[in-house]
Amino acid sequence: ILQGIPPNHSVKVLIRVYIVAAFNLSPADPDGKSDPYIVLRLGNTEIKDRENYIPKQLNPIFGRSFEIQATFPKDSLLTVLIYDHDFIGTDDLIGETKIDLENRFYSRHRATCGLQSQYEIEGYNAWRDATKPSEILTKLCKDYRISGPFMRPGEIQVGTKVFKGQTVFTEDENEEPVESYEHLSLKVLRAWEEIPGAGYKLVPEHIETRPLYHKDKPGMEQ
Repeated sequence: ILQGIPPNHSVKVLIRVYIVAAFNLSPADPDGKSDPYIVLRLGNTEIKDRENYIPKQLNPIFGRSFEIQATFPKDSLLTVLIYDHDFIGTDDLIGETKIDLENRFYSRHRATCGLQSQYEIEGYNAWRDATKPSEILTKLCKDYRISGPFMRPGEIQVGTKVFKGQTVFTEDENEEPVESYEHLSLKVLRAWEEIPGAGYKLVPEHIETRPLYHKDKPGMEQ
C-alpha cells in the first residue's frame, strides 16, 4: 500500500473486536430493564453472543472480545448490535452502530490498532499489535519515503530528527544486557507528527464510544 492508496486486489484481514460496556440503554422489558447481549455482523458472518446476556441491566459491563476473518473490499462494514434477551418470544433490538473497517485499514493515521503508551512483552499490558514498533516505524518510513530509521545505541534518527532513549535493558543484574529498539521506536511513533515529511498523528490506544441507533427511530440515539 503506497501512501494510503488501496491496492487493486482483495486483502484478507483478521478483525479483533473488543466490546467493553454499554451505558444508558433503552429499557426493553416491562420492569424498565433489559437483558442485553452482543451480535456482530460482517459480510456473511454473524456472531451471536446470546448465552452471555447480562440480566436486568441498562449499563452492562460486557468485557468481551471477538475475532472475524474478513476480505476487503467485500467485507468492510461491521455492524455491532445490542439485543434484549427474552425467554418467551423473539429478542428485541435495542440499538446498533456501523463501523467502516476499510476506511480505518487504509487511513494514514494507522487506525487499525491504537499505539499503546508503553512497550511490554508480557503481562496484562503486553503489546497487542501483530507488528512490533520497530517494524511499524520501518514500514512507515518506506511507504512515505522518509529516510531511516537509523538505529544506533541510545538513539533513532528519522529524516533529520533524532530521538534519544534507552536501547539496552537488563531484567536481572546477573543477566547479559539485551539491546532492543522497540521502546524507543514506540516513542518515535507517538511523536510521528513531529517528523518532517509526515506531519500527522498516529492513532493512540483508546476506548471508542459510539451511539446506538434503531431502524424504527432514525436519528435518535438509543
